[in-house]
Amino acid sequence: MGATYHGRAQALLFQQDFSTSTTINAYIDAANPGTTKFTEIDVTSGTNASTTMAIVNNTLEFYRPAGSSGHGRFTRAIDFSTTPQSLYIQFSFEASIAPNNLSAPSQSIATFYVGTNGAGNGFKNDGSNPDLNETFAKLSFNIVRAGNNFYWQLRDIASNVDLGTFVGQHTITIILNQSDYRYTYLNPNGVGGSSTIAAKKWEAWVDGTQLFDEMSAIAPSVQLKRFKFKFEGGICVVRLDDLLFRDISGALPLFTTNFRASVNGSTVDLSWQAKNVAAGSLLAVERSSDGLEYVAIQHIAYEPDRTNYCHTDRAPLPGTNYYRLRQYNPDGTTTPSRPVAVNIIANAPGMTILDNPGNGLVIRLKAENLAEATFQLATLTGLTLPCHMSETPDGQVTLQPQHPLSSGVYLLTATARTARLTRRVLVH
Repeated sequence: MGATYHGRAQALLFQQDFSTSTTINAYIDAANPGTTKFTEIDVTSGTNASTTMAIVNNTLEFYRPAGSSGHGRFTRAIDFSTTPQSLYIQFSFEASIAPNNLSAPSQSIATFYVGTNGAGNGFKNDGSNPDLNETFAKLSFNIVRAGNNFYWQLRDIASNVDLGTFVGQHTITIILNQSDYRYTYLNPNGVGGSSTIAAKKWEAWVDGTQLFDEMSAIAPSVQLKRFKFKFEGGICVVRLDDLLFRDISGALPLFTTNFRASVNGSTVDLSWQAKNVAAGSLLAVERSSDGLEYVAIQHIAYEPDRTNYCHTDRAPLPGTNYYRLRQYNPDGTTTPSRPVAVNIIANAPGMTILDNPGNGLVIRLKAENLAEATFQLATLTGLTLPCHMSETPDGQVTLQPQHPLSSGVYLLTATARTARLTRRVLVH
């Protein structure tokens, strides 16, 4: 079986591309904003010159001229319809030289906040900045005019370090994980592959380049309910577009490869590999006689640093057995894998290594329908290793190598009159 992706639809929390109207008020609903409107888009004019806002070429534009002490902002001051444990935020951002100020030096600042409303200054429909104890994370933009050069950067507020040098419009992606689990998300902008983010951390990308990796939350216990953008310093024009907010909790709960089932005498050996597993995830091995109704036969707790898993069904059903894996995700959802099937044949030969991995001193195995079998242990290069064999009446065989085995992989072959079976032996 090839790679199998299991996931649930990512919950859409907010989306806006400013394409339906050139009127600012068309994008505002202070009481019932739903998933497409802000509770506020506004400017404070300031002194000497006015900060302005407008819809320009399907983008939201803020213009802060020389001499203005005002600012522009947009706010979501009402909680999302559901409270996400993680957020995948994406929008386009562009900064350009302000008209009629081509010779004026400028160092502008804009900030994007995510968090929840509290007792102090918060995510409200006004010009206040959210207090730090109400802010899970904030991402700042440093916009620079130096001589004939004009560019913008992302700023790490904690260390006051600016990263990247960007000109014109680019796509910003912010990943925030407020949960207690490690999450996996698809890399943005067609880069391919996926990345993980630890609990109570945030990350940021520009286009397909990751600039911030697992940054600590300002207030880790703050929920991801509201957002605010504020452009409040410098001389330039900023434009934002294509805002998209999604909850990615459980979006990549399980990625399994090589799910296999093989008959081993009267038992069935199952094996698989798992990646992108959140800590605390639980998996059930399910079995069915008809491929329709499944019953769990084993539950396994996933370990974040473990890749290889196996289970032996010691009491399979007569005839065809269907098996699948069901993931129980930390967010309460479940996702099944595609099934695999095997046929149980009466009196089929089988050999099961009982302690695998073992200690290298003895190898215990269970042989089925292998009358008068001989056993040979060898290295992967074919070197035969002498062993002393003993057998109990119920078919359990113990092999004791002449010398203790060092860590590694070995091959054990059983040869009977009508069968020849080989199993891999692991030694820690």
